[in-house]
Amino acid sequence: MLEPSDREEVEVAITARDVKSAACLWFYAGWDKECESLEHALHTLARNTAAFSVPVTICKVDLEDAELEEFAMDLGVSEPGMVVIYVDGEKQATLTSCKDPDDLIDVVEDCLHQPAGNKDSIRAAYEQTVDGQSILGGGGGCCGVGRDYDAISRQVGYTDEEIRLGAVGGGSNLGLGCGNPLRFAGLQPGEAVLDLGSGAGFDCFLAAEELKGTGHVIGVDMTPKMISRARENIKHSKFAKSGRLEFRLGEIEYLPVADSSVDVVISNCVINLSDDKLQVFREMHRALKPGGRVAFTDVVATSEIPQRLRTAKALAC
Repeated sequence: MLEPSDREEVEVAITARDVKSAACLWFYAGWDKECESLEHALHTLARNTAAFSVPVTICKVDLEDAELEEFAMDLGVSEPGMVVIYVDGEKQATLTSCKDPDDLIDVVEDCLHQPAGNKDSIRAAYEQTVDGQSILGGGGGCCGVGRDYDAISRQVGYTDEEIRLGAVGGGSNLGLGCGNPLRFAGLQPGEAVLDLGSGAGFDCFLAAEELKGTGHVIGVDMTPKMISRARENIKHSKFAKSGRLEFRLGEIEYLPVADSSVDVVISNCVINLSDDKLQVFREMHRALKPGGRVAFTDVVATSEIPQRLRTAKALAC
């Protein structure tokens, strides 16, 4: 098992591309006794890497090191015991905990055999949106530039007051939604809310407004530039010092949140982008407290989609 002493050593383990490879990063802290059982699982995993079809590097990353803690935060790691799995330099999974060696082996193998899908193209497209460019060099489309974001938001169910409240910082409303999930989320004071595919934070800021200074709102997005924009927007909002609104880098198939930790899951036109929608719903169920609820708006196919459209990158997002 590799115990890296700095961020560069971890990044080398992640991005080794000379052969198909995987890296399993385990974030621990010596003061957290719950890490002990997971450490046993990781050592067992390290002794059984021959079980995998490709080389797998097991990294034990110390959160008590300031540089590595900052690196962990950049990945959306929020607590000791979390495991992050990379395949060929791309993050495939984030686990809050996986203490059984056999379960951990199964998860890593699933990641190794996962089809490539559209994630890279989708991430690139939304990075272009943050930069004010047309998606994938296209001429606009449903998510291109040169559109009236406020007008689009009105069309899909937001009021003028919501549009005003959500317009913070460098712009949290990028006109990327297809509805208003907050209309039927029924948020109550003190609740914890999780937004899947939070983008620049528009629905998160509105959720925080509805909670009126109580509760906690977490936005999750897989696009680093979106997370950076959203975090910058917090600085220009009334929630800058409250600690009740945060954004985490992560994928909706492997949410960087603890089990049974949120009351409400919301999402706006994002689940349709996932290649594994069943896994998204499994993660919602895992994250929700008993009696929790889901409110999302999205698009659905009412007939078979032609193959030429399924594989068109400009239409994937």
